[in-house]
Amino acid sequence: MTLTEQEQSDILKYFGKPLLQMQSDEFQELKRRLFAKYHPDKFQHYEDEVVLALMNDQFQKISDLCSKMEVFFGDKNSVYQQEINSLKVNSVFAANALPFEIITKDKDLKYKLLETHYRLIRRADKIHIKGTQGYLYIEEDHVDQKIGFSESLKLFLTFKEEDHVELIAEWLYKKLAGTDSKLLINKQLVQIDYFQIITMLLRTTRKLLS
Repeated sequence: MTLTEQEQSDILKYFGKPLLQMQSDEFQELKRRLFAKYHPDKFQHYEDEVVLALMNDQFQKISDLCSKMEVFFGDKNSVYQQEINSLKVNSVFAANALPFEIITKDKDLKYKLLETHYRLIRRADKIHIKGTQGYLYIEEDHVDQKIGFSESLKLFLTFKEEDHVELIAEWLYKKLAGTDSKLLINKQLVQIDYFQIITMLLRTTRKLLS
């Protein structure tokens, strides 16, 4: 799928960022807001036919852009799904202290991950992953940074072959989505996107069956 320069400019105008910097769920939320804001029904009280025509044209432009963007995200996710399916062939998945790092400006994120009230974060504190036997444990004692500074939370992931990697990826994605954070898995930067997270987990924890 290709976009003209004008379409790329319109995406930046209406969505606030380039297409390549947007995640699928973020696009869906922005699309919902734009449709609510620019739907022609909101402007029926205007009696000026010129105004109504302009608003209808604007809504149609947004609708056409969204159709193209849907194709982009569908193609992108399809590529990841193909790799996911390929990685699962004749394989099992498990991890023993796989390095994780979360760099964030969200000072409350560590407490949300631990699902605990504010307290000192200690080395070897465990973050259990719902629906699995897997857990993340903290590498070192953690001291809060000053407001405005990013902080790094270094962790290790452990899970067994019986655990579903999909549940781990979904849990992690839901915890990080919408936060001002960066994620590194095995020292590799991964975008906070479900398909990219699960693909990286499968790549780094795969064991081929003999």
